[in-house]
Amino acid sequence: MSPLDRPPHEATLAQVRASAPGASAWVAANAGSGKTSVLTRRVARLLLDGCRPEKILCLTYTRAAAAEMQARLFKLLGEWSLQTDDRLATTLRDLGLPGEPDRQALRRARKLFAEALETPGGLKIQTIHAFCASLLRRFPLESGAPPGFSELDDAARARMLDEIRDRLAAQAEAAPGAPFDAAAARLSEQGLESLTAAILGARDLFPEDPEPLLRAAFDLSPAAEYHSALARELSMTDPDDFARLVEAMCASGPSDSRFGEALRPACEALTTGDLAAAARAMEAAGLRQDGGPRSLRSLPTKAVKAAHPWAEELVELIVSQAAELRALRLAHAGFDKAMDLHRYARAVLDLYAREKAREGVIDFDDLIRAAGALLTTSETAAWALWKLDGGLDHILIDEAQDTSPAQWALVRAIAEEFLAGQGAQDRPRTVFAVGDEKQSIYSFQGAAPREFGRMRAHFREFLAAAAEAGEGTALQESSLDWSFRSAPSLLALVDAAFADAAEALTADAETPSHIAFHEQAPGRVDLWPLLETPERAEPPAWHLPVDTLPAQAPVLRLADAVAAHVQEQIDTAPIPDRE
Repeated sequence: MSPLDRPPHEATLAQVRASAPGASAWVAANAGSGKTSVLTRRVARLLLDGCRPEKILCLTYTRAAAAEMQARLFKLLGEWSLQTDDRLATTLRDLGLPGEPDRQALRRARKLFAEALETPGGLKIQTIHAFCASLLRRFPLESGAPPGFSELDDAARARMLDEIRDRLAAQAEAAPGAPFDAAAARLSEQGLESLTAAILGARDLFPEDPEPLLRAAFDLSPAAEYHSALARELSMTDPDDFARLVEAMCASGPSDSRFGEALRPACEALTTGDLAAAARAMEAAGLRQDGGPRSLRSLPTKAVKAAHPWAEELVELIVSQAAELRALRLAHAGFDKAMDLHRYARAVLDLYAREKAREGVIDFDDLIRAAGALLTTSETAAWALWKLDGGLDHILIDEAQDTSPAQWALVRAIAEEFLAGQGAQDRPRTVFAVGDEKQSIYSFQGAAPREFGRMRAHFREFLAAAAEAGEGTALQESSLDWSFRSAPSLLALVDAAFADAAEALTADAETPSHIAFHEQAPGRVDLWPLLETPERAEPPAWHLPVDTLPAQAPVLRLADAVAAHVQEQIDTAPIPDRE
């Protein structure tokens, strides 16, 4: 029987023979290829082979995914408990059980549902954050987590951040020049809210003393100040030479005159000692609008060169100096903005840390950081890993493309600890990951799709070395190319669109390839023209919020067009039933 002759879950299973319980496996899947189904059946197979439920750790990314996987597993095991002998034997053979299932295997399969229900604490199908929370509660002293802590969910964190911004604003009113003022001067209220949330997601980027690092980043000497740097840069400029050049250029043709008039404000500012104005005027005269140096092919003209031989060298000096002044201005402006950002970030993070400590809560990022430190850098890391080593035999990772580097470090520490001693164990120990880099959607929470391929390469090398030493087996890798959701025409479009951009999709830069399970399913691709912003758009009514988009905004027009098209399709072309 070919995969196309089977139901979707069985066709998927036929492609994942690398998921044999005794071997670690890495599965790269396509959209709609049944990743959760594969992982669910992997757990069922481990249970069928005698693994105790509490020895299996299954990590996924969201609570909804964890709940769905647990529901699928209980449904699957429940069906086994009620199936006839013949039907159950067929199911177990399709699951990869070697040989013909005997009565003992059938009895074992029927008892799994009750065993799973009766497992103390339930099956360990958790989000990675829930696992980290349980880890910190298991090692409270070693991890340094607050005693009896609770997790700070997204809604509670948003409220806490609102209160922190209000407190920082109040401090700024009482003491002008506070970090809040610099941030608020550059951003709207909505922008400030987004910035504050982004700071929490990148807290490692904001050290206590950022100035030395930022000065090095902008190539500024210690304690360098913009006005004094301008004075040094302009000290080589003679105002009298400027004045002579301005008069010579303005007395010539149109192109020379334009340069002379643009340079005149710089000459006047140098005379009065207004260095900032002089620098701005020199940039305007010596640079193009895009910031590049002005062309000197016809500047100054032959007439000016003949009458004033010194003018050519002075014009070249001014154009070169304008580029230096621009680089100096941008470096100092960037440094000032970065310092303002860091001051605001430190104010937010310090208040945030104090509020969390006062309320005895930690957020999701804290869970990952503290658990990672416990297992990798703490003085008791080896002991904590040894304790965990005795409690786990199998780690399964669902939606692995959304696992962040910090989360991978945690998984890697646990997995390497128990895989390193496979030869001394009397039972198989495995890591099983399934994911699709093309489906990663949690970059705002630190997800790094390329880590999926990088960690696959790491475990491939790690397990290959162990296999050569006679401990365990090499990593088994599979690719699920079948898609059970989309029509062939849609999949063909996706493959064609990314055929020349594979390096942007996967760590291995492999060209995507999809196989439609429903190969006769109808499909149509419509390419709509891009909607441009109108030159003149009616502003929103005065009583609407200030950030309300105008009715002619492209995003609103596109949303309306999509909604109207979907409604038309529902009304005129009902979706056919598909077996």
